[in-house]
Amino acid sequence: MNASLLVPLLAEISIGGSGMVHSLLVVLIIGIACLLIWWVGKYFIGALSAPAIAMTLWNGLFVLLALIVAVNFLLSLVGYGFIRW
Repeated sequence: MNASLLVPLLAEISIGGSGMVHSLLVVLIIGIACLLIWWVGKYFIGALSAPAIAMTLWNGLFVLLALIVAVNFLLSLVGYGFIRW
């Protein structure tokens, strides 16, 4: 592993981990909010008897959103996050 990528991670941990705990809390809150939005959308798509492709697209949107949040979190651990919370 490149040492220049490891330094921000070690700095994040050596400050008592408060930055990492904050990042984990942000990811948790975003996850809970997205889960609630997904659940409400799933309920209304089912209640409106929309075609199956609508549910597939709805699930795909949230899988993509979860991937973006996870990649951003991992990149922010080494100091290169592309979304600032």
